[in-house]
Amino acid sequence: MKEERYFTNKYQQKIYFIEGYFDRFKKGFINYHKKVGMSKEQMVKEENEAKENKRRLGYNGFLHRHARVAVLKEMLEKYGLRNFKCSLDVGTSHALIPRLMNAFGIVKKAVGLDIIDRSYQISSKEILRYEKMLKRRHFINRLARSISLGKRILFYDHFVSTYSEFGFRLNEMSMHPKIANRNLELDKMIVGDIYDHIGEYDLITFFCSDNYFDINSLFQKCSSLLLEKGVLFMYVNSWWDIINHTLLPGHFPYAVTRLEKDDWIRYCKQYHSDCFEDMLKTYECLENYNLTVSQYIKLASDHGLVLVGYDRCIHNAPHSRRSKLSANYIESFFENSYLSEVLSNIRMFRDDIRIEDLQTSGFFLVFQKKENKGRLEINEDFIQKMDQAGLYSGRQLSLKPMIKKYLNRFRE
Repeated sequence: MKEERYFTNKYQQKIYFIEGYFDRFKKGFINYHKKVGMSKEQMVKEENEAKENKRRLGYNGFLHRHARVAVLKEMLEKYGLRNFKCSLDVGTSHALIPRLMNAFGIVKKAVGLDIIDRSYQISSKEILRYEKMLKRRHFINRLARSISLGKRILFYDHFVSTYSEFGFRLNEMSMHPKIANRNLELDKMIVGDIYDHIGEYDLITFFCSDNYFDINSLFQKCSSLLLEKGVLFMYVNSWWDIINHTLLPGHFPYAVTRLEKDDWIRYCKQYHSDCFEDMLKTYECLENYNLTVSQYIKLASDHGLVLVGYDRCIHNAPHSRRSKLSANYIESFFENSYLSEVLSNIRMFRDDIRIEDLQTSGFFLVFQKKENKGRLEINEDFIQKMDQAGLYSGRQLSLKPMIKKYLNRFRE
């Protein structure tokens, strides 16, 4: 009989290894860690090489960003937030998101901001061509399903897959917003640091780019850039996901999140000595982003940003696109019995984490700049009431009907 391997944390809890788990996704980390903690000079050098190689944003990259903008449009309209005049997308990279925001009629003028300009990697003609491909493939897949009366598909629908990753099941019109403005040229691209930027906006967006900033100072800066009743929209990766945005590998699920830093270092030295320095660098670059939803809400409220919309993205199937693991392989890791075991490890040093946090891949937060006329005590009990007000797996959670009494002190 093969001997079971395990790691013992400082609380004398044994965490058993899962055979083959580490090998399944270590390649993703090997490719990723090289970019973590890069200086601006290194980024510029890499971008110059990309220009020389004529690097382009591909179809799948387009689909992923298209899905984000479609979700943004759906959520803003759900909360009655429309008619934006000027928006700022922070960490815009290829500046595709602000161009699509303009095209879908979300905003009249869309601005992108990043320390590196990658907007050249996709042109207006390519956007329109990808848009046609998307609609054509989706139509063919729907037709194939209706003819075969089954689940047969002719093309892999990466767009629908991305929605599923976000936990959304949107209707046909939401999935393919109508292009209201066919001028897909970027209104403005700002190359620089947000902290040096001066301007006025009624909508600011972040998509997984908040982990490059100190969150408290970021909220303060966004508040200064927003007009009164302006909106801050964020999609935030969850630190507590089965494989979070560090992509750090381990021999067991939730390896990064269920160990305190000193235990993590001890584990890495013992079992990953060959890449220990890279793993430690990645961990230390991102370790301050282990915030819960309530912590984000508290920090935002300190700067006059009031929560008006919120949604968790619960894995609607036990599958993580980051990990490249099949649903069947990790299904048991999402069962309550295993999650309870993971939670028992985490609760030794974080008593504010719940099982729902372990099932969350990320969350959307919608804030509005308003005057706080009273203080609202945000804690995990409050968040739990919010969570109970709606269902996961693709339902946006409207705060208005169920917990209006908790928000009255926020409202004018």
